[in-house]
Amino acid sequence: MRFYSQSLVRGLYVAFLCSILTLKLQAQSSPEPVVDQRVETVSIIFRLAEGTGYTMKQLNRYVEDIEKHFGPYKNHAAVQFARKLVRTRGMGYNGPMDLAVHLSAPPEFKPVVTFTKQIPEERWGKSNADKFIVLLRDFYRDAKCEEFFSAHREYYERAQKNFKASMGTVDVSWFEKFYGEKPKGIFNLIIGLGNGGANYGSKVVFPDGREDLYPIISNALPDSLGFATFKPEHIQSTIIHEYNHSFVNYLVYARASEFTPEVKSVFSAVSKPMKNMAYSRWEIMVNESLVREGEIQYAKMHGASDKGIINRIRDEQGRGWVWMDKLHDLLEKYNANRQTYPTFKSFIPEVIKFYKSLGDVNQLVADFEKMRPQVVRIEPISSNAEIDSNLTEMIIYFDRPMGKGISIGLGKKGIDHFPLLREKDAVKWSEDGKSLQLKTALKPGWDYEFTLLPWSLRSTEGYMISQKEYSFRTRE
Repeated sequence: MRFYSQSLVRGLYVAFLCSILTLKLQAQSSPEPVVDQRVETVSIIFRLAEGTGYTMKQLNRYVEDIEKHFGPYKNHAAVQFARKLVRTRGMGYNGPMDLAVHLSAPPEFKPVVTFTKQIPEERWGKSNADKFIVLLRDFYRDAKCEEFFSAHREYYERAQKNFKASMGTVDVSWFEKFYGEKPKGIFNLIIGLGNGGANYGSKVVFPDGREDLYPIISNALPDSLGFATFKPEHIQSTIIHEYNHSFVNYLVYARASEFTPEVKSVFSAVSKPMKNMAYSRWEIMVNESLVREGEIQYAKMHGASDKGIINRIRDEQGRGWVWMDKLHDLLEKYNANRQTYPTFKSFIPEVIKFYKSLGDVNQLVADFEKMRPQVVRIEPISSNAEIDSNLTEMIIYFDRPMGKGISIGLGKKGIDHFPLLREKDAVKWSEDGKSLQLKTALKPGWDYEFTLLPWSLRSTEGYMISQKEYSFRTRE
C-alpha cells in the first residue's frame, strides 16, 4: 500500500526510539522520520510467524540479527497466535501495522482508541486484537526486545539520517493552497526496517473525526556495511501521496452514504486490481483515486511536462482507475473555478456526482484494454519449441510505435534464469519504435524466463503494456 497522536514517552531512551515525532501539515517543513518500537516489535513477531509481507530480507544484516536474537522465541505464545491469525484470518501486509499504530509505547502497548470489529482493522476484530496485545506485552518482556533495540541504536540512527537525506524538499505549502484548508490530523513518518519491502499507509481515527496518518516506509536497501539506505524518488513520492490523504479521506468518509449505491457497482467492476493492492472497499478506491489525482496536480504545479502528466494518468488507469482521465478533467474544473470552489470540501458534491454518473465501468475497462500496446511476437521464441543456445539476440515486435522506454524484469526462477545480457547496449529500439532488439547470453539445456513490465514499456500515447512473463528452454 501506498500506504496520529502525541509523543508516547517512557524514559529518555524510549523517547529517542519510540516517541512519534510529528508534523502538523500547516507547518512548512518536512516530518522527522523515526524508527518505532511498536512497529518493529509487531513486525518481528509476524516475521517469525511468516506472515505475508514480512519475510523478505532486503536488509540482510538486520534480518540476521533478528533471527539470531529472536529465533529462540519462534514458538512464543505471541508468535503462535500470530501464525493462527495468518492461517485463519489472512493476517499480513497492512494488518499488523494497523494494530501497531493503535497502541501506546512499550512496554504498556495500550490501545489509544477503543477497539471494535473494524478497529484497528477488520481482520483483527476486537477479541483477537485484545488477546494479541496481552501476548505482545509478554513477548516484549520475555524476548528482551528493549535489549535488542538498545543494541541497534546506531543502526536506527543511521537509518533515520539516511532517510532524511533522501527526503529532499516537499512543498508543504502547496497542499493547503490546493485544498483550501488546513489538514485534519497529524502526519507521522515511520521507517519500518523489519517489515520487508512493502510500504503501508496506516491511520488512527479518533472519536472527534480527526485522523492521524502513519505512512510506514520499508523499501530500504543495504549499503556496503549493511546500513539501510533509501532512494529519494521513492521517499518523496510516498510523502506527497500520504500528505494528500490527510486532506481527502475525512471528506469521503463524512459523506459516504451519498456515493452509494452507484459507487458499489464501480468498485465491483475493478475489484480484482483493487484487492490486489489491498484496497478492499469502495471508500478506499475513491480515496486513492483522489489522492493519486492530488499527486498529479502537485506534479503539474511543480514543473512536470504535459507528457509526464499524461503518463501519470495512464499509470493510474493501468492500475485500475480507468476513469482517471475523466477525474483529472474534473479536478481541472476545480482548479479553474476557485472562486466558486474555495476549498476541496466545497467541491466534494461534484466528486459525488462524478462517481454516481460514471456509468458502465466494465465498458471503460474494455475500452482501456484495447488501448494497451500488444506484443505481436518474440523471435525466435515459439510456444513449445526449444531454441538454439547459440542465439545471441531476440527481437520483440509490438503492434504500434512505442515510447522507447525499457522495463524488463526477472521471472519467478530469478537471476540465474534471466536470458538477457545486463549491459548498457544490450537493448536497442528500432527507428519506428515497433521492435526491440535484446542481446542474449544462453547455455544449453537451460530454462529461461523474463518479464515485460508495464512501467516504461508504453506506447507513444502513454498506454502501458500488460505485465507478462515469457519463458523458453534451450536445446541440449
